Amino acid sequence: MARGLLIALEGLDGAGTTTQAGKLRDWLVARGEKVHLTAEPSQGPVGGLLRLFLQGRLAVPASGGDGAPIGAATLALLFAADRLDHLTQEILPRMESGWIVVTDRYLLSSLAYQSVDCDLDFVVSLNTLARKPDLTLLLDVPSETCRRRIEAARAHLELFEGKEQQRKVGENYRALAKGPLGASANTVVVDGDRAAEAVHAEISKIVGSLLRTGKAPSRNKGVGSS
Repeated sequence: MARGLLIALEGLDGAGTTTQAGKLRDWLVARGEKVHLTAEPSQGPVGGLLRLFLQGRLAVPASGGDGAPIGAATLALLFAADRLDHLTQEILPRMESGWIVVTDRYLLSSLAYQSVDCDLDFVVSLNTLARKPDLTLLLDVPSETCRRRIEAARAHLELFEGKEQQRKVGENYRALAKGPLGASANTVVVDGDRAAEAVHAEISKIVGSLLRTGKAPSRNKGVGSS
């Protein structure tokens, strides 16, 4: 049976990755493809811990006995561990059966988010065993737009959703997309600052090209500024 594909949706919190991952899944299913939709942090045990940390519902004891945010290096290790568990338990078994796996966040998220507080080379080293995606779709949306979307959707911000954090992560994503790490993840930049249907239409064309040719399209032009 033909080996499946791994397609990752990436972008700032509020960029629309979850919406577009769902739309892509539905589009692929309508074409008759076998598709599995997933996300990171995963539904595995490490992913569950990560979600609690990100939501501020779990902290490690500080020396004085009070709860404190988890250290940046420890968080990077946890994300890498979750990714390997995600691959082993969920992604690779489906790919080996010929499924297309669409994931809402994957490798580029660790490189963009964890390198705000950790050395990028350290984060890269933690993820050397992670399978590279066949296609990474980076939704480029200004950080201020993402922040407005988040504030309209819920009352509380998560760990990486502060204004300065969003700005830094956006810069990291753009730098990664232009460099060799983005190339190794087969990254294509999509203007996500449009109506959801317009973004989906472009994503459909890009994925359609991948399905026809078996190769990721050339990386896109315009990466906007945040």
